Parts: sequence; structure tokens; C-alpha cells
Amino acid sequence: MKLTVYHDGQFWVGVFEEIVDEKLKVEAEEPIQRKINPKRLSREVAQAMKEVGISTKAQQALQLEREKNKSERKVISRQLKEELAEKKWLLKTEKARNRHRGR
Repeated sequence: MKLTVYHDGQFWVGVFEEIVDEKLKVEAEEPIQRKINPKRLSREVAQAMKEVGISTKAQQALQLEREKNKSERKVISRQLKEELAEKKWLLKTEKARNRHRGR
């Protein structure tokens, strides 16, 4: 019998070697197969599918156009939201002033 110990970068691994009837017999532990959480598996699959990429130039052009429109919509909606908040704040302060003055 012979014991070989080596470092695989993370762990120390030992392998027993034995020659029986001119045949090499090796004893090694099977790596433990852990169950993967189904939610984690589905997230990993979705991420892998997302990274596949676009197959044609037309699809690339459409995707770029969608992204451009999305960013423009974000800017416009943010501006509208800020304007609405400003109007609400002005109305609130005006009402507070009027209450303070007793009108």
C-alpha cells in the first residue's frame, strides 16, 4: 500500500494506492453531492439564460432601441415626479401660511 498526500489549492487530499494481482486499486472518497436549493437553481438558470446574448443584428438594434426608450422614459418620469412633489410642497406651504395668517 502507498499513501499519496497532495494539496489541491484548497484542501489536503490523501489517496491510498494498492497493487492487487498486477492491478492498481485506489481508495478515494466520493465527493459529497449537495442538494441545490430550487430557488437558487432557478436564479442561476435565469442568469445563464440572460447571458446567452442576442443572435442577429436586427435583434441587437431592437434591444438597443428598447434600452434607449427605457432610459428616456426614466428621465421624463423622474422630472414629472419632481415637479409634482414641488407643486404639492408649494401648496402645502401656502395653506400653512394662510392658516397662520387666519384667512
